[in-house]
Amino acid sequence: MQNLKVFLVEDDEIYAMILAQKLKLFGNLMVFTFGTGESALEQLVSYPDIDVVILDYDLPGISGLETLQKIKGMGHQAKVLFLSGIDNESIIQECMRNGAHEFIHKDKDVAQKVYMGITEIMENEAANAKKKKGFLGGFFGKLRG
Repeated sequence: MQNLKVFLVEDDEIYAMILAQKLKLFGNLMVFTFGTGESALEQLVSYPDIDVVILDYDLPGISGLETLQKIKGMGHQAKVLFLSGIDNESIIQECMRNGAHEFIHKDKDVAQKVYMGITEIMENEAANAKKKKGFLGGFFGKLRG
């Protein structure tokens, strides 16, 4: 993973700072932190190249789910992971139905789980891009280049 840009939306400043630092140590991630969904959405307009948004479900102001819905409504292509202490199956399923790629529970291994989730998303994106390109499309693209 090269220089991925990640928005981390978490209202607990210390938790966000620690998680952001751990994620940066795991890989080549540029992590921008926000305390509310509204502040992240404001900045998302200026950063169309954000790869992943990590959302806490319980946020002050609009919830993580509402933030996800607004991201999708904007047509932004960022992939969304949820991060929460909530263990409610109906909430998890609602987030997934609305386009979340994963719902990760906060625990002592959360940084590793988030990094693995980001890695999986990026690997799936690369595989999908390769499928779209196809063998002959990739071959002829190389000949043209």
